Order: sequence, then C-alpha cells, then structure tokens
Amino acid sequence: MIELQLSSERGISLYRQLFDQIKLGILTKRIQPGEQLPSVREMSKTLNINPLTVAKAYLELEHQGFVTTRWGKGTFVSERPPLLKEEEETRLNELIDRFITEVAPLMDNPKTLPGLIRERLKRG
Repeated sequence: MIELQLSSERGISLYRQLFDQIKLGILTKRIQPGEQLPSVREMSKTLNINPLTVAKAYLELEHQGFVTTRWGKGTFVSERPPLLKEEEETRLNELIDRFITEVAPLMDNPKTLPGLIRERLKRG
C-alpha cells in the first residue's frame, strides 16, 4: 500500500484527498490489481480520520470500478480498473503541461526530470 498524505489545510476534503490518492495509486500501478486495501478501521486509525470518511472514499472507488468489496474478506483493487475518462485525461494533460512549463526553467538539465519524478512517486 502506498503512503497516503492527507492535510486539512489543503482546502480539499479529506475524503476527496483519500479517494484521489488511492485512485492515482491504482492508475499508476503503485497499488497493484488484486491488492487488498486496509480495512476502514485500520485506514482511519492510521490516518487519524473518521471511519466514515474512509468508508465514503472506498464506496466511491467501488462505484467507479477501481475496487471491489468482498463481504467478510475486505476491499481489493479491481483486476481491471477503469481507464481515465476523456475529461480526466484532458485535465491531467493540462496539469502536466503546466508543471513542465513551470519546472523546466528551474532545472539545469530538464532531462533529469523523469528520474526525479519516479523517485518521488516511489516515496509516495
């Protein structure tokens, strides 16, 4: 399981941050198909958030096809998670373009950027 970082200071609900980070982990294969997510109780204790917040994020992930819940067994990453919707892909490309535009001038060698990003993703 990837390391999740939630902050009440981001201006984004904790439920949404949790949902987005797990979804991104699934889409980038940092959370593997078939991998079991921590129980709602475990996740809420680890992140020090309300169990209902975790349950809401898990329910939305299930609704969108990213996870499946097996009664009495737990919540697991779907073997075939859905692909990005067209509007999400467009938004993602816009964010990547903005990121590159802002970061490239700050670097001596922009070609090192992919390696830096990979290392950062490994850390969560």
